Amino acid sequence: MIKVGNTTTPNVGYKNKPRVKEHSCWTPMVCHYLGSDGRPCLERITCATAPEHLESHGVKSISRMASVVCRWEGCLEACLRHNFVRHVREKHLAHTRGPATRNSHEDSRQHSFFHEEADDAGSRNDSRVNERSEPQLCQYQDPDGRPCLQYITPATVSAHFANCHGVKAMSRGQLIACRWDGCGNKRVLRHSFVRHIREKHLGHARGSALRKSEKAGG
Repeated sequence: MIKVGNTTTPNVGYKNKPRVKEHSCWTPMVCHYLGSDGRPCLERITCATAPEHLESHGVKSISRMASVVCRWEGCLEACLRHNFVRHVREKHLAHTRGPATRNSHEDSRQHSFFHEEADDAGSRNDSRVNERSEPQLCQYQDPDGRPCLQYITPATVSAHFANCHGVKAMSRGQLIACRWDGCGNKRVLRHSFVRHIREKHLGHARGSALRKSEKAGG
């Protein structure tokens, strides 16, 4: 059996997308997963962000059929790796599995963080963004006019827009009309889009979080 508790993020992807009923259990909860030093993570996560978050604990590097010992504080339950996200959602985040999403459009909005990494210029700078930034509701509107309403932070915005809003499929030089509620369809180049969301809609000033974290650490 394998205990998961490292902080690496290898490149082997999940092939199946975990299904989460739309907007179910999106209230942030504290992650009590133990790191290699035995200390709990204490980051805030939701059922929707659990797959991406668990990458930081090394889950992505393990073979799908390997048995994983859950290091959530007080758990130590063994389960197959491909069922691990479901285990964390249902056992530790109190998520009840719902019916399949209503149509293929909504199904396409579900997270696929274990399938591929975001290919946006902003994603290369995610390590420089304060991961403990306060989660905010994504007010980006689908083509049908409905807001997304998933929780995001400046650190998760690249993966969120790649996987949920199709930004990754666009060429870097393509102009995107921002559909964030109240933005007025402002046109932004795709390679600057993540920065636009962070600064305009999440209130994140470039470099500010990094400077604060460096001051706090030293």
